Amino acid sequence: MRRRLVVVFLLPAILILLVLCGAYGWSAARSVQQHTTAQLLGDLSYFVPGARQALRAEDPNLIESELRRFGSLYDTQIVIYDRSGTPWVSTGEVDGHDEDAEQVRLALSGRRGDPVEAVLPWNISETVIVEPVFDDNSVIGAVRISSGVEASQRAIFTQWAALLLGGALCVALLIWAVYRLASWVLKPLRRVDTAMAAIESGEMGARIVGDTGPPEVQRMVRMFNQMAEEIERVMTRQQEFVLNASHELRNPLGALLLRVEYLATGLEEGWDEDVERTREEGKRMSRILDTLLNVARVGKTDSTFAAVDLQEMVVERAAAWQDRGEEQGVVVRATEGPVRLSVTDRTGVESALDAIIDNALKFAPAGTAVEIFVTEHDGEQLVTVRDRGRGLSAEQLEHATDRFWRSSLDQNLVGSGLGLAIASDLMDSLGGESCSNRPRVAGSRCRSACPWKTLTEVRQLILRGCRVRSPQRFQGLRARLRARAVASLWIVLLAGFALGGCGSVAQSAGPQVIAGGASTGIYYAYSSGLAEQMRAAGFDIVAEETGGSVDNLLRVGRGEAMLGFAQADTAADAVAGVGAFKNPLPINAVARVYDEYVQLVVPATSKATQVSDLVGLRVSVGETNSGVMVIADRVLSAAGVAEDSYERREFGLHGSVAALEQGQIDAFFWVGGVPTPGIEVLSQTTPLRMIPIGPETVERMDLGRSSVYRVSDLPLGAYNTSGSVETMMVPNYLVTSSKVPKELVYEATKVLFESSARVSNTVPAVALLDRRQAIFTSPVPLHPGAQKYYVRSRDGS
Repeated sequence: MRRRLVVVFLLPAILILLVLCGAYGWSAARSVQQHTTAQLLGDLSYFVPGARQALRAEDPNLIESELRRFGSLYDTQIVIYDRSGTPWVSTGEVDGHDEDAEQVRLALSGRRGDPVEAVLPWNISETVIVEPVFDDNSVIGAVRISSGVEASQRAIFTQWAALLLGGALCVALLIWAVYRLASWVLKPLRRVDTAMAAIESGEMGARIVGDTGPPEVQRMVRMFNQMAEEIERVMTRQQEFVLNASHELRNPLGALLLRVEYLATGLEEGWDEDVERTREEGKRMSRILDTLLNVARVGKTDSTFAAVDLQEMVVERAAAWQDRGEEQGVVVRATEGPVRLSVTDRTGVESALDAIIDNALKFAPAGTAVEIFVTEHDGEQLVTVRDRGRGLSAEQLEHATDRFWRSSLDQNLVGSGLGLAIASDLMDSLGGESCSNRPRVAGSRCRSACPWKTLTEVRQLILRGCRVRSPQRFQGLRARLRARAVASLWIVLLAGFALGGCGSVAQSAGPQVIAGGASTGIYYAYSSGLAEQMRAAGFDIVAEETGGSVDNLLRVGRGEAMLGFAQADTAADAVAGVGAFKNPLPINAVARVYDEYVQLVVPATSKATQVSDLVGLRVSVGETNSGVMVIADRVLSAAGVAEDSYERREFGLHGSVAALEQGQIDAFFWVGGVPTPGIEVLSQTTPLRMIPIGPETVERMDLGRSSVYRVSDLPLGAYNTSGSVETMMVPNYLVTSSKVPKELVYEATKVLFESSARVSNTVPAVALLDRRQAIFTSPVPLHPGAQKYYVRSRDGS
């Protein structure tokens, strides 16, 4: 029943689940492929402006470092073609295919090529997109980007594995739910089965306890209990009737026999034969009453099963019937043999054996013997009673155990025809059988077969409290017990990563440090916001005010700070061990966070209009050991302003703002995001103007410096100024030591990007953080922990 219920309920649910999982898996695969295509389109949109600038300047160095960094990190090939369709710069070797060449020709004609994408996750083809590069509505080249399918396949198979695991969990839950449902439905039915088996074995008081299962089954249980009570009542009254009738009949029967004996003393000898017949009939009635009492007693009480030595019992019963046999001239003997154990009810077997012996004595001729012996055959103990009567035919054997049946040849013999029937009923109630066999020689043989169990099985049966009717019921019971074993699925998911205690860099006792900058600059504001978010993520870290890029790099290199902000040119010097750094520092980049503008600030009334006009003026070039000082010196040198041709001041941002407001200086340099809070406050009280920094100056500065300097325009309206101002832009990096553990930097990078929206509420420059642009930190290598984050975030893992 349970198996059928499980199949009926579980199979359709699993089929529906398979269909849904298959559809979702296919949809997930297509989604990953579409995500890959959209990602490549976004990458193209980033590289096309750079390719336009490089093609227009005919200088591949302007973009080559970025291409190589991107290609090595993401296993992506990017090729820039010139107007003739010749590969001009690329991330590696260019493998030409006819299909790719056709897309390049299409792009050079002004149309984007359609993406060639993998249709199935096991497809080995690449996803390729080619985009034209326009300059003043003319195509000057094309950018081809292609990505292998490994990352997409990995993402798809990861989703499929998760889907498979989720499906397996769902199936396990379904199996559990169906088994619980089946148990809920079948539990009362099993109780009904147990109660019926108990009643069948003679336990008429067996009832079903508990109201569980569906209402219909509960109603059936109540009806069964009512039926069992009615059956018990009827059986009790029937047994009481038999007991009462047997008991009450013995008294008048005894009195009748006494009266016959009394009358016999006064009768003549001619009445002796009639008196003797009367005595025999009285004795026969007495035996019938004894049999009725035995049947009532066995039927009313539960049979007590125990290990019984059948050989010993046979010897005892043979001795009990010897006197009766001697009266008829028949020898009753038991054949000697080994111990024969059987789990049965001794009283019931003795009563059945007595009925068979009594039957045998009726038909055994005088001078013969009734033999009783015990043998074993096919796992059964056979108690055989053999007499030397004339036997029965095959047709008569079929009716030998019927009640009140008598052979046509034995109608005049004393007896009721109940002996073998009673013996058969007794053995049937004890799980055995009683039968009569045709004789091989003259005579008949009737044997009683009892199921045999080993002592080990006897112990098991006693412990289970079983009542069985036949050997097959033992097998059915074991099958039901095996069916109750239900397997349980426990899935232990292990996860977690402890940030505390990570790190091998030397640092002072206390919290870790993010090296910021001047308190009025963006570095410090950015570091404070980032430190707050990292503390919320479990880091013990604070932001500290510093002197700027050089100071930050030195602190990170010495292990005094875990993270620090620095300008790209200053970080490049730290890696190379030049400029302000005597030796190379073990510096790695975490991210290119935002680009800063070089801001040369003068009062609106100043006569200076270009960098060369600073000759003879008082100029603050930034705080000592700051990135501002490095850039200011390079700008002045590239513009031809000698160090002794102006009055040099070394103030930080706060000091520069105060000095300009008080008229103590004529100009100051600052490198930072726009708007910088300190300069913005100054512009509200003192009208300001920005000195432009032209392309020629920027090109001279950038020679040999991996294109860290770029020409850009200050945002319109910055600091209440009118018009656009051309100046120089320099990237800013968040750096760390190469000795910081990979997992620690991975978690820090994760917080950096996931908290950018919150930090940008107080630091607008943070909104410029772009995951695609963040990897371009040349010539500073990316930390392995940061690389791990970029690859995982791109793959969606």
